[in-house]
Amino acid sequence: MAPELEFFLVEPNIDSDYPLKPPVGRSGRPESAAGLQHRGRQRVRPAVRRHVFVLRAQDIEIDTLIHEAGAAQMEINLLHGNP
Repeated sequence: MAPELEFFLVEPNIDSDYPLKPPVGRSGRPESAAGLQHRGRQRVRPAVRRHVFVLRAQDIEIDTLIHEAGAAQMEINLLHGNP
């Protein structure tokens, strides 16, 4: 069994009439779908660290953490195990 968590990071949005937008990263630029490069991962690192901290606090083992192809789309693969 190989579960994974996939999610999108978005800018805070308090008005549901407006569409969700990718977050602005540490570089000052919005996250883009081309974020598979090292630069894309660096921009979203603070938010992803919080996810990793919570998983580890619950003794959930992480195999890999990657930036998926979509804008601000992330994936955390959990350690493989028996179902």
